[in-house]
Amino acid sequence: MPDKDPNNWELTFWAFLTGLGLAGGIIRYIEDYRKELKHNPNTPHKFTLVELLGKAFSSAFACIVIYFICKGLKIDDLVALGLSGVASYFGTESLGVVFQHFNKNNNNNDH
Repeated sequence: MPDKDPNNWELTFWAFLTGLGLAGGIIRYIEDYRKELKHNPNTPHKFTLVELLGKAFSSAFACIVIYFICKGLKIDDLVALGLSGVASYFGTESLGVVFQHFNKNNNNNDH
């Protein structure tokens, strides 16, 4: 059964991971937009497709980078996917937190 072979899942897996990241960014953008409208109904901030796509693609990037970091730390696949999904919701902010953590650890090792 070649369709059950995990070696054939590679493209499907990367499509899933990218889709997870895109979905996290879209959800975050819609939530932020709705929250802004709720707090200020006369807001000049308009819904824009370009901003939505920017948030979605930056979140997909964050999702993939966090997945690679997790795999580099030898974290289980399901945990890595879960962390990547959460990271996609927070977008590039999640990368800032991770890099601050690594930078702090490197500075502590220098002393």
